[in-house]
Amino acid sequence: MKRDFYKIALFTTILFLASVALRADQPIVVEAEGIGRNSAEATLNAQRAAVEKGIGTVIQSQTEIKNFMVNKDVILTRTVGAVRSMEVISESDVEADGNITIKIRAEVSIAQIRDDLMALNILLESMEKPRVMVMIDETNMEDGSSQVAETEILSYLSEKGFSLVDPGAVEQLKQHEQAMQAMEGNTGAAAVIGSEAGADMVIVGRASAQVAEGVSVNLGGMVSCQANISIRVITVATASVVTAKSERAAAVHVSPQTGGANAIGQAARKVMDTYILDQVIGSWQDAINNGVPLRVLVSDVNSFSASNAVVRNLRTVNGVVNVTNRGWNQGTGIMELEVLYKGNTYGLCETVDGIALADGSSLAVTGVTANSARLSFIAAAQ
Repeated sequence: MKRDFYKIALFTTILFLASVALRADQPIVVEAEGIGRNSAEATLNAQRAAVEKGIGTVIQSQTEIKNFMVNKDVILTRTVGAVRSMEVISESDVEADGNITIKIRAEVSIAQIRDDLMALNILLESMEKPRVMVMIDETNMEDGSSQVAETEILSYLSEKGFSLVDPGAVEQLKQHEQAMQAMEGNTGAAAVIGSEAGADMVIVGRASAQVAEGVSVNLGGMVSCQANISIRVITVATASVVTAKSERAAAVHVSPQTGGANAIGQAARKVMDTYILDQVIGSWQDAINNGVPLRVLVSDVNSFSASNAVVRNLRTVNGVVNVTNRGWNQGTGIMELEVLYKGNTYGLCETVDGIALADGSSLAVTGVTANSARLSFIAAAQ
């Protein structure tokens, strides 16, 4: 009888804990509005508003609310990917100020984004499906080249819905000198190759496998193979390193080549699953909430004072978080800027095209890609 009582108590406890777990993971349905220069920007801002509403429904005390307001940017950065699904309820026409308003109904979960592939897909859509290029220089057993690591990483990213640069195109680019420099760790070369391939982010590095000396003696004819992989992730627009990591793995096989390939594959998936994916997702979450880094080239800037005026005026543009002057050359009249912008490149271009500066000069858009823009400085009429 006593044993039956404990069984019932245990079963009741399990049911209670299961129901709590289910309620904790229950998505919150909210409606939210977002304003932007185009549909993509407005939808992104609506998603952020939906997340903020969702968080607001689960915080109760004044202390929690206060802490949320103080740490709002950090919290939103960590949870923006928790939008599981959404539908657009309405979309306005372009308003007098050039913006549009989109209203959405969204399901919001506070679950960690990397454990929710639907949330990851929403994040990828919010970033307008950034393209990732993978380029690994690989050696198996010293004298044999292979593509196991590259294939494993591509497969891993594909499973999670990433948009990838065609491996065939990457193979052709590997013949360039800059590609070899990129795989050896040259960040600038990686950004150039990535831009040529139309990538937003590049994963480059080296992988190798060899027989583990002294380990294979008691394996009955099998050989133990040790693999090492070292990769870095680079944002093409700014030629900046998102993260870098090395990993190793071992595999046993009768064939050194097969064992080496297996070890390389394990090391590649291990480094992606335990570190790289989180870092990439974190960088995109940060970009969504705190600004996307864009490369902006401005031509026809004929004086130092004009270059200062361009930077000063761009900093006042709605959605621009910061503008960094990376250089200006009077001989060419070209200045290079890094603009941190809450939106996308096309939204920035729509805002600054034709914008009048304080001295009567203006800016005109002359070119645009997914992560960069070209502007022309038009001096004031004399």
